[in-house]
Amino acid sequence: MLVKLIKRCFEISCFPESVKRAIVTPVHKGGAKNNFSNYRPIAALLALSKAFGMMAKNRLTYFLRNNGLHREQYGFETKLSTTAACLSLADFISINSDSSKCVACVFLDIGFNSFALTDGSSMCESGKVAVYRRKGVPRGSILGSDSLKTYTNDIGKLNLKGSIQLYVGDAVLKYAVTNKANFKDAIEDLLTVDN
Repeated sequence: MLVKLIKRCFEISCFPESVKRAIVTPVHKGGAKNNFSNYRPIAALLALSKAFGMMAKNRLTYFLRNNGLHREQYGFETKLSTTAACLSLADFISINSDSSKCVACVFLDIGFNSFALTDGSSMCESGKVAVYRRKGVPRGSILGSDSLKTYTNDIGKLNLKGSIQLYVGDAVLKYAVTNKANFKDAIEDLLTVDN
């Protein structure tokens, strides 16, 4: 019965409002504790929301793998771990440096902030806030990393002069040039990504 309900919701593009609720626990990342941006939101979701999320994740993963997940999209993919991303970047730097090229890398955080309290309320004393989400995916949800990958994947399709490596919500623009004056391409690419 539950599977039929969820499939029907996908068919009519409906995600029930009652399932969009989560208990969000702000976890301190470091820095001043009175600065709201120094907290990472972790969402405790309803079981029904998790079931929706698992089915949506399976569909999204299938779609991404069969419709152009960027070849250098690392993170939460089989054999494409953080270590693989670091090794790929180290290889790029090493190979180009050995060829007497100038190497530059621009590191970008291109994720989105999912810690918006829709009603503007502050954290209650327990450190938890019930949040009603109208759009987006709560951090900590099953779809969190895949949502970021779909958000960032198209950046890899831009006509950049350098190459790009993606790790979920982060990116590295990589350049290897024969002379430092050619690094103006990096500035042009940054303007392209920013738009």
